[in-house]
Amino acid sequence: MKFISNCLIFTAIFVNVHICAQVNPKTISPSSGYASPMNIPLILSGNYGEIRNAHFHTGIDIKTEQVEGKFIFAVDSGTVFRIGVHAGGYGNAIYIRHPRGSVTVYGHLSRFAPAIDSWVKDQQYQLKSFDVELYPQSGLFVFSKGGLIGYSGSSGFSGGPHLHFEIRDKSATVPLNVLKYDFQIRDTSKPRIKWLAIYPLDDSSMVNGHNRKLILRISGSNGKYFPVPGTISASGNIGFGIETNDFLDGSSNPCSPYDVRLLADDQMHLRFTLDSIPFSFSGSVDSHVDYEEKIKSGKSIRKLFIDPNNRLPIYKQAVNQGVLRFSDTLTHRISILVSDAYGNQSGLNFKVRSSPVKSPPAKMAVDSDFVGLFRYDSLNVYEEADVRVVVPRYALFSDVKFKFSREKRDSAALSDIFAIHQVYTPLSKAYILSIKPRNLKPGLEQKIMIAGITANGIWSSYRGNYKNGYVTALIKTFGRFFISADTLNPVIRPVNLVNGRKYADGQAITFRITDKESGILKYSGYIDEKWALFEYDAKNDLLKYEIDKNRLESGKMHKFNITVTDNRENVTHFPGSFYY
Repeated sequence: MKFISNCLIFTAIFVNVHICAQVNPKTISPSSGYASPMNIPLILSGNYGEIRNAHFHTGIDIKTEQVEGKFIFAVDSGTVFRIGVHAGGYGNAIYIRHPRGSVTVYGHLSRFAPAIDSWVKDQQYQLKSFDVELYPQSGLFVFSKGGLIGYSGSSGFSGGPHLHFEIRDKSATVPLNVLKYDFQIRDTSKPRIKWLAIYPLDDSSMVNGHNRKLILRISGSNGKYFPVPGTISASGNIGFGIETNDFLDGSSNPCSPYDVRLLADDQMHLRFTLDSIPFSFSGSVDSHVDYEEKIKSGKSIRKLFIDPNNRLPIYKQAVNQGVLRFSDTLTHRISILVSDAYGNQSGLNFKVRSSPVKSPPAKMAVDSDFVGLFRYDSLNVYEEADVRVVVPRYALFSDVKFKFSREKRDSAALSDIFAIHQVYTPLSKAYILSIKPRNLKPGLEQKIMIAGITANGIWSSYRGNYKNGYVTALIKTFGRFFISADTLNPVIRPVNLVNGRKYADGQAITFRITDKESGILKYSGYIDEKWALFEYDAKNDLLKYEIDKNRLESGKMHKFNITVTDNRENVTHFPGSFYY
């Protein structure tokens, strides 16, 4: 067994003052006057900066009265330069570039305006693909302010009918906070603060006499909040974090705050503001929050201290990376101020009784799984005879005491189960995991893959490629992994098909397609031996063909064949017929 770490020594844990330059995208003044994207009251189910799964929410989600088909309008004159149709993500989405430099995005549409819809379908037939990313030539689709561009829906990874709306800078890579512009969205409520977290950040730091995180429920209302108990004892390097939400008028959905400030004895210690978050930094959300708590309890606690490799450009000011050091014998006043985009503000106030730092107690037990220190600013490698872990430079947000262990499996299994560090440590980018299979039968090489077991015990596939005796995959989570094989074909089940049945124009024939092993790689449908547009709804595992009078001859029986292929090249065919 050996541990390799090509490390650059990080000579100082904290710098004196950290000022992170805010990205300065070219924006339009709120006085410029965008039109509303919808002709109904703008009531939100989500806003900018919310903590989502491994990313920040980059726009606003507008409720559509729980139905699809509402009119969607261009908020300003401009040209459509990009159109997306995807089984996941934003689903059906339109991107418009405006003369004054901004870009607007309209996602989860049910369908586009007729001219766009017809053109997109022609492109899908030419490319023989439902999933397309299209870039119309300049001037093909030009809209004036208030022009109808599509209809609301729930396409892509949407939890229900709504419009996802964004404003981006001229590069289209930096989404801006829509609530800073002059849309008629009401918010008269102050943010609410739910939890306070206090972190001892090294072995000699203590909170209430213990070297472990303390999470306190918050009491109060109407902008005035306090923890119970109201005074906390601390020594050493301490970080704070809070779970806080904003609520906009007409909606019970918890949304994101806009501006959060940490003050110690009335002095600003840290401030972050959610004005603009470039997509290139959005993945750092897992460093901005308490990642462990998010997985364990679902709490979205925003940390008010900055990990060494957290490069988010949201921090306006951070003294000592937001870390407070308590080493005197005084009682200090701590205030956390939370504001929304409309200036409504709440405060959390409490006291910290400081005490001198003591030497850390002698460790009573040695962690047998600890194999070495992985530094965030270095390439780190750990390997044994049948497994190799390569964590690239800046994949970690901070240094970690890297752990490794294995769980022996039956000798007939393709590998042991390997615990690669622990699932509660976030990553900014993927690392390389290679596992050497055993008992590999000839012909099985292209069927094997790396599988993982999540924190809640769910099995998932990370696929990977077999080469030089190892299966290797790029993985962006630590956890428990092993080698598995997928020899099962995908499953295709008709939902509303009756073979030979007569269907009318516009009716849909629907199938449910699933693959519980390696996942679906691709799918296709042919009618009368010609490619046909079958639309895929990934969140519901549905594949749908809508009878198209412009492309299908009427008055006859039609034969079709659906083919679904998984990520290990297992294939299922489903033939049938219908009358139109």
